[in-house]
Amino acid sequence: MFITKQLLEERGACSSHVIIFAREWPNGVETTLENLLRAVELGLSISWLAMFLPTKTEYSLMLTQAREDYSLVAIPAWTEYKRVVTPAAAEFDRAAAQVLAKLLPPTQS
Repeated sequence: MFITKQLLEERGACSSHVIIFAREWPNGVETTLENLLRAVELGLSISWLAMFLPTKTEYSLMLTQAREDYSLVAIPAWTEYKRVVTPAAAEFDRAAAQVLAKLLPPTQS
């Protein structure tokens, strides 16, 4: 499949993604593995290409597995992130409150 800027615009692609695409491939691009991987490196979404597949079943199964693999890593990582960041954020908020209390004008009672 050959993808062009015009095709992306016709399909309602995000304008910022169209700009990135056109900068990288001003004359369009063939959907090779190398080009798809480059698109991912550029931060472009490629999941919409699934609508052009003759059968979406295999893609859906592979995508489901990829999501499961991602969850195995992301969920524990997010849990650890919250464990570390939550108390740090609370400490920051306490410190910020002390600074603000010193800088704000006293209130009249």
